[in-house]
Amino acid sequence: MRARGNLVTERAGVNFVRGVVEGAGCLLKEINLQHDFGHDATMILVVDGQVRPREVAFQIKSGASYVSPTACGLPATAAHVYFWAEHDLVTLGVVYDPAQKSAWWIDLQTAARGFRAANPKTGTTFTFAKGLWNQFNDTDFGSILVRTLLGEAPSVPLERLCSWSWTVTSRLMTLVFEQSERATIARLRLGSV
Repeated sequence: MRARGNLVTERAGVNFVRGVVEGAGCLLKEINLQHDFGHDATMILVVDGQVRPREVAFQIKSGASYVSPTACGLPATAAHVYFWAEHDLVTLGVVYDPAQKSAWWIDLQTAARGFRAANPKTGTTFTFAKGLWNQFNDTDFGSILVRTLLGEAPSVPLERLCSWSWTVTSRLMTLVFEQSERATIARLRLGSV
């Protein structure tokens, strides 16, 4: 008997999420595969040792097929879209990139509600950027994600915000330069320069 080929990759994503959640003192309850209809786990928020009356669901994807260098994609059937849009729990999608050993999150409930309003019987792939603000990691989990889920303002040190700003500015400048360079090369090929 052989194990499913993607089992190791799937478990890497779930274990990454478990490490971040439990590292912050929150509680992760994994859902058995036979009961998996769109949620892989749920989390009970714990802040400063106090259990908060807030439970959040996770849909976790892991592997190269769900990521590109700059974005993540979370596929959803029409049934998944309906389930996440109408569920009582906020559902977060987390995509783990094993090559980068990093993960990013999206509010699937909000995304599903928005998509479903215009496409009530259609599936999709929710594509979202690998941003600095939506990284699912030890550094930002408590200060950004947990606080946001509790309806509180995120708490991010000014130095970190400035580094994000610098990184975004650098990426934009690189994109503008690359586009300008491509346009110049195209004009040279056409002999218009």
